[in-house]
Amino acid sequence: MEDDLPDNRFITAFLGVLYSETGLLHYCSAGQAPILWLHADSGNVDILAANTFPMGILPDMENIETQKAPMQTGDVFALLTDGFYEWARADKEQFGVERVVEVIIANQEKNATAILKAIRTAVEEFAATKQSDDLTAIIIKKSSGPDRLGATKKGV
Repeated sequence: MEDDLPDNRFITAFLGVLYSETGLLHYCSAGQAPILWLHADSGNVDILAANTFPMGILPDMENIETQKAPMQTGDVFALLTDGFYEWARADKEQFGVERVVEVIIANQEKNATAILKAIRTAVEEFAATKQSDDLTAIIIKKSSGPDRLGATKKGV
């Protein structure tokens, strides 16, 4: 793939397999980070790094181990493109990772769709500028009801 891309380009990617019966998520993140994982039992948020390089950087990427996220009831797993974090106000201050974490914590009792909407609203209100980058997100929340895993994926 690196032969097909200009020297200054690369592709980030995230691939995951979610086992809805258990809430176990196996994933591999090729440069797509940070990944935010709110643990409902403690209220702590892990800020996880990608586990391999973006595609197109190295000619061969072998033996990439998947990561495991054993989600418990109430946990939120959030993967957002940099358009959320880097959306800046007129003074160039970016929204940033910490503000996203704060929004997730403040909205953790809501479903995945409502959490995503809260993040988008917070970013827009903070920046009050025109969007200049893509906004794509995957939010997964494990619930205890009949549909135990609520997930939303949206190019917003």
